[in-house]
Amino acid sequence: MSDSDSDFEIIAISNADGVIIDDKEALNAEFKKVQTPEETSSVSITLPDTQPNLISETVNTPNDEHFMDVEEENNANKNVQHTILLDSQDNNTASQNVVTSVNNSIDPEMDKIMDQLKIEVEKGKSDIALSQSIQDAKSNYEQTAMSIRNLISLYRELETKRNNLLIVLRNKLTKKQKANDTHAVNQLFERQQHIVKLLEASQEIFEPKIKEVLKDLITTHDETIKNLGNFFNKETESSPSLKHKTRDQEVNLMKIKINKMKRLISRLYDGTEQVDADDNFFGTAETHVFKTVKDFPKFRVANTPTQKQILDRFLSIKSCGYNVDIFLKKQEQWMKIQEEDKLRRLEKNVGSNANDIEREYMLAIQEYESNDDTLGIARIQKRESPFLPDDVLKNMEQASFNKLGMRYGIDDLKYRYSGWLDENLDITIKISGAVNVPRCLVIDDDEKFPIHLLDINYFLSTLIENFNKIEIANIKALYKGYKVIAALLMRCTYATHVLATNLQERKKYYDGELLNMQKSNSFNLASNSFASPQLQGRYNKIATLISQFEAGIMETTKVLAKSNTVNHILALFNLIRIPNFSQLSKTLHTHRVNIIKRTLLETGNKEFQEETARRFNIRDIHGQALNDGMTQGQIISATDIDDFHSLIRNMAKRNETSEVDTPSEMNCQLMKHQKIGLHRLLELERSNSRGGLLSDEMGLGKTIQMIALMVANKQRLTGDGDVYSQEKFPILIIAPVSLLHNWKFEIQSKVKADYEFTITTFHENNKPQTFAELQKFDVVLTSYSTLGNEYKKHLPANYDKDSNSFLDSTGEKRKFPSLPTINFIKSLKRPNEYESPFYQENSMFYRIILDESHEIKNLDTGKFKSCSLLRAKYRWCLSGTPIQNNVYDIFAVIKFLRIKPFMKDVIFKEKIGKHLDLKKNKKQSDTSSKREAERLLQGLISTISIRRTKDTKIDGQALLTLPELNDHKVISVMDEDERLIYDQLESNLAAEAQFLIRHPSSPEAKQRPIFTLLLRLRQACIHFILVKIGELKSEMRKLTDSKYSDAWKGFVDDVNNQHNFVTVQVNKFIEMGGSCAMCNEVPEVGSTHAMQSKYVPKCGHCICGRCIETIDEEYRLVDPTVADFMFKCPKCSSEVLENDLIPTSLFYAMKTQGLKNHIELAHAYDEFVNHIVKLKTQEANIDYATLPTTAKIRQTIELIKEIKAEDPEAKILIFCSFTTFFSLLSYFIDKELQMPFVNFDGTMNVHKKSEAIETFRNDPDCSLMLISLKAGNVGLTLTMANHVILVDPYWNPSVEDQAIGRAHRISQNKPVRVHRLLVENTVEDRILTIQQRKKELAGAIIDAQTMKEASALDSRELGYLFGLNALNDNSIGNNTRHVATDEAEFYE
Repeated sequence: MSDSDSDFEIIAISNADGVIIDDKEALNAEFKKVQTPEETSSVSITLPDTQPNLISETVNTPNDEHFMDVEEENNANKNVQHTILLDSQDNNTASQNVVTSVNNSIDPEMDKIMDQLKIEVEKGKSDIALSQSIQDAKSNYEQTAMSIRNLISLYRELETKRNNLLIVLRNKLTKKQKANDTHAVNQLFERQQHIVKLLEASQEIFEPKIKEVLKDLITTHDETIKNLGNFFNKETESSPSLKHKTRDQEVNLMKIKINKMKRLISRLYDGTEQVDADDNFFGTAETHVFKTVKDFPKFRVANTPTQKQILDRFLSIKSCGYNVDIFLKKQEQWMKIQEEDKLRRLEKNVGSNANDIEREYMLAIQEYESNDDTLGIARIQKRESPFLPDDVLKNMEQASFNKLGMRYGIDDLKYRYSGWLDENLDITIKISGAVNVPRCLVIDDDEKFPIHLLDINYFLSTLIENFNKIEIANIKALYKGYKVIAALLMRCTYATHVLATNLQERKKYYDGELLNMQKSNSFNLASNSFASPQLQGRYNKIATLISQFEAGIMETTKVLAKSNTVNHILALFNLIRIPNFSQLSKTLHTHRVNIIKRTLLETGNKEFQEETARRFNIRDIHGQALNDGMTQGQIISATDIDDFHSLIRNMAKRNETSEVDTPSEMNCQLMKHQKIGLHRLLELERSNSRGGLLSDEMGLGKTIQMIALMVANKQRLTGDGDVYSQEKFPILIIAPVSLLHNWKFEIQSKVKADYEFTITTFHENNKPQTFAELQKFDVVLTSYSTLGNEYKKHLPANYDKDSNSFLDSTGEKRKFPSLPTINFIKSLKRPNEYESPFYQENSMFYRIILDESHEIKNLDTGKFKSCSLLRAKYRWCLSGTPIQNNVYDIFAVIKFLRIKPFMKDVIFKEKIGKHLDLKKNKKQSDTSSKREAERLLQGLISTISIRRTKDTKIDGQALLTLPELNDHKVISVMDEDERLIYDQLESNLAAEAQFLIRHPSSPEAKQRPIFTLLLRLRQACIHFILVKIGELKSEMRKLTDSKYSDAWKGFVDDVNNQHNFVTVQVNKFIEMGGSCAMCNEVPEVGSTHAMQSKYVPKCGHCICGRCIETIDEEYRLVDPTVADFMFKCPKCSSEVLENDLIPTSLFYAMKTQGLKNHIELAHAYDEFVNHIVKLKTQEANIDYATLPTTAKIRQTIELIKEIKAEDPEAKILIFCSFTTFFSLLSYFIDKELQMPFVNFDGTMNVHKKSEAIETFRNDPDCSLMLISLKAGNVGLTLTMANHVILVDPYWNPSVEDQAIGRAHRISQNKPVRVHRLLVENTVEDRILTIQQRKKELAGAIIDAQTMKEASALDSRELGYLFGLNALNDNSIGNNTRHVATDEAEFYE
């Protein structure tokens, strides 16, 4: 093997003479020789089995973890003692590795020497102090000194070995540096540094320690000799009578007894003393009253004081043994009884009146808005069980407690208990007397025998009592069953810590709830109370719970103290110390990691293995790796294990390689991945979710898979079973308008004529009035907007949208449920009110399919509510990008699919939303909580969805191989006039942007968001006329949306009460054509600039409409007292709030026309608005005769010519964000190319869109489609085109990818070329720079959070887009985030 073959080879070996061998052949020969048992001379520093493995009494030190490595390192040093490995591909020999052997300890070899030193010193000092003669004292001193010298020799050998290793590492490092092997050099350098640190640390610890212990030994020796003199030269001396003992003598006798126990235990360790053959360690005794989850009190509702007292005691955390899981189960039990009783009383009150408003209202609330968090929230995420698994205990036994003579283990205890579980007897263990063992520490059954802190406390207290009475005669029995005692103590330690953690978590949660209530306006801080009895009751309940949790936490502290006491007693006897909680957690972590690895290896699915290993941060599923499975110090939790098993179950359930043949009713063949997908879709329809999310990447055939499902699982009327087998119900497909024709075409073309579905499109003029009419069809197609309108029309007449309320039968205003039931809405409707066929009493669908389901991502919109109200047997969502902006995008899908319990707002928010929602305060969730929320969401999505990408492999092959995609930039160069216009616009907008960046909360920022300015720059790159039209349309929208009450009404009193000189000044401007106080120009009479002017109420100076839109910063001041902007009059410096400038049009209506009351003025305002809109509409008309061309238009025309010259039959898609651009381009296509083309944008109805697609597909002369990015980026198959022109770059790269995917997808048989038009040194290339930067940061994989980051810009990035600063300018603050909202631009 050459150096380049592997970095994981034996690099050096020391032979029997200690000479380092670096020659390859000689090295291998020496390695074989060393492995021969007869020739191996041991230089092992493994501690002999004759001594116990003591652990330092100091908690949380490296020595505390020593017990974890004992067996591993003993095995590592058994045969090969001279071999030095840097790493190994054979993980079975990983324990021999000098570097990897320190996984669980900083320096295990040095730890052994130090532990042995401690043992020898303690033993030596004890032997010297107890010497019966001077001769014995000197002999014991010499023996101890000899042992210490041997340890010093071992230390020197270890030092030599490590120094030799450093030499070898340096040689190897030189070779790898010459070979330019950077990876190996880095590894070797790290290992070299590690060895150096070990050497330095050992020197700092060992040498001072040796000096200290030698000094102590000499002192002990001298004092003993001095005390003995010649008086105690006798072999024995009788002890004085007990009644004459002094306190010191009692202590000395106790020390003598303990030392005798120590020596006995040492002899039991080395086998020189044998345990008794009698089997008297286990016994039985009458059962101690250990706590269990008792049955609920027999009464249904607590009415009497006695019942309430019993209930409070039963529901207290103390009665649950401070176990939160038991507590929550009892709470759930009680809440269930309350809910049943409430419904029982409700049904009794309302009788059988199905239309009763109150009953339907309660049912609606119960079904959709049950936000009580007393129960479910804490139960969604699996809590750590306080029961430490048997396998972990057995591993600990093997590693630390598997000593000669320790006969009984935890399995023996379980075996003895197995026959007594139903009897009124407990198994006991013998210490000095019998100690009852709680069932909850032996049997893993949290229903019958949940772990109870009071039981643990009783057990530990009994242990301490027995240890205090222990005699030498009891030691052998104690030693014989020590593995059992150790296992029980480990369970006690672990369980108490977990119970404490659970209590602290719940207390933290209720602390937050209490704090939120205290922030309420209705909370009286002085009296610490609420006026509302209901709120006060909840407040008191939470406060009581917090005090209960505090008491529980205090109890766990006391129990842990008792556990530590037992540990210290065991240490006195030189018995192996019990591991602490940290060590137990790490061992549990290793156990869980091994479970995951073993299960993964059994699956045999390499791709699944790699994906899951990455998810759980496991670096090597075949062996061990440093910090395997740990994420930022967090170990594998119970929730992780649950998620993992869920993944395994789902994988086994869906069996990725299982597939379903193409249904015979289809006249096309499904591809392999589509057959696999169909199998998974059928599985999901058979599951509890009754549907799910089909999230395959664009181009993999989501539509055809869903059609195959419609055929494979058609409704079958059998006459028995549920309602769906007794009556025909149609399939409802909801999609964007542009896709309805495509769905109809795909269904008709993919299903054989004999099995053809009858299809109707519910849109525009085709709108049946009853559900019975819809039932005549197999498939109903409709759009999101149409269904949303149906929902609005279906709402009852007494529903008030503004307050989201309705009037009940008594006239009282009630809150309208966020998601009402159909029956509830019906109960509110009056006779003859409109009833939509989708929401009638009998309206039910067999299957609902939401195509491009991200359309319903906003829970507050009519789109979401209209879809969620529908009733169906199966529910499906189709989207390649289910999460676009935020984690709540997927919540809308979960809510529509009705995935319980996460469809409840409060549960999703508490367990997932608040940890992953980037809109909120990021500090409200720590790293651990975010990790748990991510895992929970991933597990949830994997359960209900199917997701593949083009790169997903089946049988080693990529899922989809498409023709080549050639994506390149086309640079458009502006002419001198264009560049001058653009630069001037950018300069003006940059000044305005700088102001908005500095004042993001100003009224101007709300009226004219900064992204509107960027929009204008993007438009200017295409054609400056778009900027003008965009501004005019924006102004018209604002005007038409405005109201008299907002625009004029507030100024009426000001005009009536103003000074005469103000009136004169304004009259002068209006009647005589005065000049603007800011620009000194006289606006044309009747123009929009004149009619939209305003005046300063203090002085009467007027500002024309043009200047009002762009007030210079020198005339704008910030008034901190009102958090608003002040306007300073350019002529007289009078200061007034900007919002207090009075419209001259109102002055004209009142002073000139003489209008006085609000009715007349409101009518005048409407006329004023209509006139301004008319003028601006005229301004927005394009004069094509004088319209100049631009760089983008010229470049587009040239590209079309080049493409058609190269391939006359080529068809071209031209995408742009702005529909107005197509009007300009159409003119120049007709003028210069005389080529037929079609348009496809949001202004067209579904029939015109369908006609456009048909024309483009079938007409050989029609080779151009002008398609808006918003209307045509999803759901269309336009593979007849193989050229795509992107006129302008878009904020979200995935939208561009979707657009390109219209041509580059399945059924495309030609290479596809993408032409991206780009104007350099403008906002366009800056947009590309920022987007590329964000894509690199996301690692080219945009998930829920990085997608949000990609569409959110900070102040530095915004400044860069306007040319105000460099992208890497760290002097610019980045605290404020701005999120692009592009909806407006598609209407311009």
